Amino acid sequence: MSDESSACEFELESDSDDVDDEQIEVENLIYTSMQDVETDPAKALDGFSRAVELERTKGEWGFKALCEIVKLHIKSQRFTEMMGPYRRLLTYIQSAVTRNMSEASINGILDAVSSAPTLDVEGLRQFYGVTLAELEAANNERLWFKTKLRLGKMLFERKEFGEAARVIRELEASCKAADGTFVEERSSELLETYALEIQLYTEMRDNKRLRALYHRSLAVTSSLPHPRIIGIIRECGGKMHMSEREWRSAYQDFFEAFRRYDESGDARKIQCLKYLVLANMLSESGINPFDSNEAKAYKDDPQIVAMTSLIDAYHRDDLQAFDRTLRLNRVGFTDDPFIREYVVDLLRTVRCNYLLQLVAPYKALRLTFVADALGVQVAEAETLLLGLIMDGRITARVDQAAGVCELGG
Repeated sequence: MSDESSACEFELESDSDDVDDEQIEVENLIYTSMQDVETDPAKALDGFSRAVELERTKGEWGFKALCEIVKLHIKSQRFTEMMGPYRRLLTYIQSAVTRNMSEASINGILDAVSSAPTLDVEGLRQFYGVTLAELEAANNERLWFKTKLRLGKMLFERKEFGEAARVIRELEASCKAADGTFVEERSSELLETYALEIQLYTEMRDNKRLRALYHRSLAVTSSLPHPRIIGIIRECGGKMHMSEREWRSAYQDFFEAFRRYDESGDARKIQCLKYLVLANMLSESGINPFDSNEAKAYKDDPQIVAMTSLIDAYHRDDLQAFDRTLRLNRVGFTDDPFIREYVVDLLRTVRCNYLLQLVAPYKALRLTFVADALGVQVAEAETLLLGLIMDGRITARVDQAAGVCELGG
């Protein structure tokens, strides 16, 4: 059976030996229809539809049959035809089936619909709207929140930022009491909402709101959220610190994000490990992040080897090895827009550190000599020297006319 069929899996067995003829007929009809799903979908659809009509009282078998009907429509991309059976299916969740069964089935259908390539945003909004309205009527707060959060994530991923912000406000409101204060028992849901909102502000580069929300998120201590949620918040915090050139704070956040992603088994841990190595070098730290027990395990990971070589060259002050690693792995470094944004800063940092050692024994150097040693143009070598002078890291003056840098004085 295809992956889409996993949306509403169920056992084709009766829960009791005491069944009437109607139930036997319904069960048999569903069973035979299941056999036709792959080979004759139209026949299967007809069988499931008849099973629903045969069940006089709403129950588990009618729910299962409707679930299969919805799946068949999704698979064949008949979304308009899907809505009728789906609305009918939702009427079962108040009393006809258990909460666990309804949640598992609806989540599976939401997965299938959200990944449907031909369903546009308006169609998804309609689908989610119908679902949320019925869940609210059924007073299923947990599934309502999860579904609303899923809608917000979908809108964010499709860059519908205005709509996503509206959903986030509704999610936050659901975590508040009548007096407007946040309910302590909803702290986990609140942090999940904050994690989505903080991603939104990061993408929008709204650092003012991002910083305020970041600190509010860290202040929520009355829950035990999934480590991935903390990972998202910390990663976005690290990106915020990077944008403001707060390298050490960025390193601390990226390390915490990496640790939480690692704990939850999230694949995002590898990318976050790259970010913490980047922040480590920009902060000019003497500590190798791969010395930590958490990061050491990934030192030889194929996706990390380039960063490992880069930071090894950095700690050896080997400018040639550093440049060579960057050049050989340029695609890998520039594929990620976030890393690409800081490559120039990183090169400047490494060249300045190398330059400090280069000029130390001399009283004067020709700018051409400095440029050759750094592998850059004379103008860039002069800019780097002037930067070190202005930052008070060396005492020197540059004689542009003579093309000389005189040290001391």
